[in-house]
Amino acid sequence: MLSLISFEITDAKTIRFFRYTPEGNGIHSIIGDNNQGKSSIIDSILYALSGKPLKNWVRKGSKTAKVKLELGVDKLEYTIEARIKPDGTAPKLTLKNANGAAMPKAATTIKSLLSSIGIEPDAIDRLSDKEQCDLFLKTVKFNINEKKWLEIIQKPIPEQQHILTSVDLKQSALYHERTDLNREIKNQKASIDRLEQRKANIDIPADLPDAKTLMAEQRKQIEENRQYQVLNQTCNNSIEKIKVLNDEITALEKQIEQKKAVKVGLEAGIKKSLTELAEIKQHDLSIINSKIHAANKLAEFAIIPEMKEDLERIKLNRLAVEQHYNDVKQYKLDLLRDADKPDLSSFTNGELSLSDDGRLFINDIPLRNEGTAMRIKVLCELIAASNPKLKLIILRHSADLLDENSLTDLHIWAQKRGFVILAEKVHKTAIGQFTLLVDEN
Repeated sequence: MLSLISFEITDAKTIRFFRYTPEGNGIHSIIGDNNQGKSSIIDSILYALSGKPLKNWVRKGSKTAKVKLELGVDKLEYTIEARIKPDGTAPKLTLKNANGAAMPKAATTIKSLLSSIGIEPDAIDRLSDKEQCDLFLKTVKFNINEKKWLEIIQKPIPEQQHILTSVDLKQSALYHERTDLNREIKNQKASIDRLEQRKANIDIPADLPDAKTLMAEQRKQIEENRQYQVLNQTCNNSIEKIKVLNDEITALEKQIEQKKAVKVGLEAGIKKSLTELAEIKQHDLSIINSKIHAANKLAEFAIIPEMKEDLERIKLNRLAVEQHYNDVKQYKLDLLRDADKPDLSSFTNGELSLSDDGRLFINDIPLRNEGTAMRIKVLCELIAASNPKLKLIILRHSADLLDENSLTDLHIWAQKRGFVILAEKVHKTAIGQFTLLVDEN
């Protein structure tokens, strides 16, 4: 455990010099009227820990301001020094061990000492519901059953901080897949309905053969019609020629015998053609064409049973995705229920939970709706649960909103948990108070 042994501030804002050594854990109240330097003390400590740039922080007439924090880690001691220049550039941070030797990577090492969610309950209280939930999840340790995780999420187990993100991504993917399947089912139903409606409006004979048989019959009838036309044309040509020959017979009696022989031949041909014509049936193609058209219509509707089978398959797929989606949703709730969460037994019998819409709850009551005292106590527990090495909490404006009983509860909690709470207060009633004295400047 890393504790705050003392802090020292020199030439910061209106403070010429200030040093304080907390005696024991619990609440240490910085009390004073407005504009006396309470916030300057708190901000100086925070800036020494964060290394953020500071403007107008150096006391008038001084070249630099200095903040010095002495920290104890088990039996070891470390010193953080932050030197702040008037130009507002980032403080120069130095980290030394108990022997006074400077340690490398001061800013990185100091950052590792702090809670992952900060040390100010007031700042957390001002965050949005989503931001508070994100910080809460940093304090939660999920107990993952590898077999169930792979069965539900179907991906390797990530690091703790990415557990819920992976679950949310899986749930979102299933949600979109379910939406796509619902859309596919709707479109398939509409297509089937349109085909069945068109089928109902068409008069198709019950004994109509299939389109393939009818088309074969159509080809046969077309060929017979072609043969009929050829023979018919042949007859017509022969008749015309006989007429011409009859005219020639009258004019050319000398050639009559020859022409008669030709005539006899032609007549024989006509007789043969007429005999063949009598054997060939003349077809009305409109009838077969009408049947083929109807058969084609019927073939279009033949896919309806197959479409209905596809619809049932899509429905089954949708049911499977729906069940998987619900399994992931329930798995998320189970993860949160079974996770190791901050222990609130010091303040309440309830525990923190996370709602579906991203809000923190205590005993089915939104944390946002709890009173200031309960919210601050819970947020202090969150800070403690985030496993900080530095057992320090800064309590600012909310300290004046806490009554004596709440401050006492928080003081006892801090003593049990080994925390020093620096509370900035205007009101004179406080637990573990010390008085801030400011010089005439």
